[in-house]
Amino acid sequence: MERLNEDEGVTVIFSSHDPLVIDKARHSIVLKDGEIISDERIQ
Repeated sequence: MERLNEDEGVTVIFSSHDPLVIDKARHSIVLKDGEIISDERIQ
């Protein structure tokens, strides 16, 4: 999936609590009780 994103520009959406998965992200949205509490691009 990472290759598809980089080579083809395909957007991939994950829902995870795993820090190893989250570390691969370029954008992170955090929800709490169904509400967005954080929305940030990761450098």
